[in-house]
Amino acid sequence: LAAEAWDLPEFMISTWGGPDVEDSDARAAGLAAAGMNTIRWPLDDLDTVRRHNLKAIVDHAEPADAARLRDDAVVWGYHLVDEPETDLFPEIARQVEAFRRADPRHPAYVNLFARAGDHVTAFVDIVKPDFLSYDFYQWWYGDYQKWWEGSRGYFSRLEQHRDAAVAAGI
Repeated sequence: LAAEAWDLPEFMISTWGGPDVEDSDARAAGLAAAGMNTIRWPLDDLDTVRRHNLKAIVDHAEPADAARLRDDAVVWGYHLVDEPETDLFPEIARQVEAFRRADPRHPAYVNLFARAGDHVTAFVDIVKPDFLSYDFYQWWYGDYQKWWEGSRGYFSRLEQHRDAAVAAGI
């Protein structure tokens, strides 16, 4: 099981974006002040994350970078892709495994869109992730998803993702 290789050391509090400011120190300080403990951040600027006592989901890393960073306490993990389609899962599985070999201490991060059912099951079966992360835009877009999810969309998707994670031991 993937959970044997990696376990969440603390509850992650994060956001996808952050304050839109040019000054990276001001941006990191703003995210820390907002209560974040983990932020997506560029590979070439991890010292800023370190200065603000945050963890980084590292953007634009390759497995060779992960091998070099495997003992770096500022690294939470490595961002690979956001909301991939099912046809990309085999390639993502290869990438996840390459990162896992390079750095077994920090996971590869793939964020799914909340298509559950076969989509999440295929993701877990093919990619074999260390954890599940997904977006669900119920409050952002309002009722737009009812046509394909019904009125219980949020909770049914949450349940399907939980079931997939429990079945996979992640």
